[in-house]
Amino acid sequence: MSARSHKARKAVELFRNFQHHLKPYRWSIAFALALTLFSPLLASYVLQLVQRVFDDILIGGNLDALPMVAAVYMGAVVLKMAIDHIGTRVEAFISESVVADVRSDLFGHLVSLSPGSIGNRGTGDQLARISDDTDHVQSLIYSSPMTLIEDVISVLVFGTFVFLLDWQLTLIALLVVPAFVLLSRCYAPIVRRCERVSLDATSRWFGFVEERFAALPLIHSVNSADREARSFAENASFARNAELRTIRVEAWYSSFVEFATALGGLAVLGFGAMQIAAGQLTVGALVAFMGAIGALYSPIRSLARAATRFQRAAAGAERIAELRDIRSLVQESPNAVKLRVDKGRIEFRNVSFAYPGGIPVLDEVSFTIEPGERVAIAGASGAGKSTLMALMLRLHDPVSGQILVDGRDVKEVTLESLRNAIAVVFQEPYLMRGSIAKNLGYACPGAQPQDLREAARQAHIADHIEKLELGYGTGVGPRGSHLSGGQRQRISLARALMRSAPILVLDEATAAVDSETEELIHQAIEDLPHEKTVIIIAHRLSSLRRADRVIVMDEGRIVESGPPAILLSGSSRYRDLFAPQLSNAGVTN
Repeated sequence: MSARSHKARKAVELFRNFQHHLKPYRWSIAFALALTLFSPLLASYVLQLVQRVFDDILIGGNLDALPMVAAVYMGAVVLKMAIDHIGTRVEAFISESVVADVRSDLFGHLVSLSPGSIGNRGTGDQLARISDDTDHVQSLIYSSPMTLIEDVISVLVFGTFVFLLDWQLTLIALLVVPAFVLLSRCYAPIVRRCERVSLDATSRWFGFVEERFAALPLIHSVNSADREARSFAENASFARNAELRTIRVEAWYSSFVEFATALGGLAVLGFGAMQIAAGQLTVGALVAFMGAIGALYSPIRSLARAATRFQRAAAGAERIAELRDIRSLVQESPNAVKLRVDKGRIEFRNVSFAYPGGIPVLDEVSFTIEPGERVAIAGASGAGKSTLMALMLRLHDPVSGQILVDGRDVKEVTLESLRNAIAVVFQEPYLMRGSIAKNLGYACPGAQPQDLREAARQAHIADHIEKLELGYGTGVGPRGSHLSGGQRQRISLARALMRSAPILVLDEATAAVDSETEELIHQAIEDLPHEKTVIIIAHRLSSLRRADRVIVMDEGRIVESGPPAILLSGSSRYRDLFAPQLSNAGVTN
């Protein structure tokens, strides 16, 4: 199979993969197609009127017919304008709706993927594809096919019109068509390659911007703003040059096409003048023919560029398909059942885990957390503490071993029911732009105002919220930037408490807050019902001391477990781990 036929086949395959987005707009598309038939018919009728004006009125001297012809001419022009206006609006509605649907579909797919499924693709790359490449999908499945149909209709209408006017002139006019086709076949694959390079360059540029904005505190702290500005200019320059290469290719193509068009028009004009001199053609017929041939060349040129349009659209659609074809590393079993948590007992059985292509993170980890128990998990950074939480939520799946909740393997239950049973307070609060109330109710969309207030009270943040001018309607800003770190974390805790889940996990929830906020968070935990199972992942001794039991991890293994007071009283890995904190607190034995 040749490279050209392979690319054509790929474009058809991409069209089939995305064509379902057109189904909701099939009647609008049918209406738009009907309008495309009337517009060239009216245009050809206007050209007939022009011919009559020259032959019967200007040359024939029949001025009495001028008012009627002028009125009909204006009526036809106004009607064509109305049809074109409606057609433009209908096509814009379909185009923008398809883009919005493709973006929504892609975003929904991406947020459903488990962490790690995306691989090395950065956030900037995903933003570029959702923002820019979705337009190419719309072009592939709607705009380009619609333009193709419009061009075919126009060629048939104007081709018939000029053939009926003078078949000899028509044959001369069509001599340039092979040049259009040849140019298109030569340039289409070049345009596709250039477009793909341009889109990839834009993705890298998006990624650069996203990373630098996220690292602004670091950039300011090391005085690297000027250096980053220069790096940005280099990335922007690379993206600009890639786009300019595409534009240069298209500019050369357009220039050659215009030259071929001019040759065709010149040949028609010369041969037509000879026919007028020989009395075989009227002036009005030549004027109408020249107008019609211009209208005919436009769709012929467009048809010749159809392959280029499809190839350019396919380049962007390929990038969307690459993301859409990614499958989550965590898959729900077809026979999954709903998890019903009566007690909240958690058991890890010989669980091992390693990230794809990475070194092992957990090695044969086994432990049990009884219902209502407060268990802390301690260990140095990289010991695998947070990985336990991620596996329990099935953000990842273990390489081997089992995780059970109330005796049920988490792989045998639906993801929704599993995650509904576990509320998590992360180290990063993850507040969304919007009001405090919106963030409190994020995990419980149907929550009532009194539920929000009760959760805020339990998290010891209600008094602060109620002192604000707008109360629960106060905006939190981007990522909660209008609030302090402690306020963000307590809102995050309140959000978790809103779920009333039987299992609560605090994943380094007090790592980045002051001692006062830490104390308020622990008070909230102590006030919880005793039947709720609580897992505290922490590296602060003050957080671990409140647990019933501490599980100590080191390099992916459990090295010891027991009540915190007993572990501290003797020689233990736990005591060694927190020796600096004990020293600062003045504890020596």
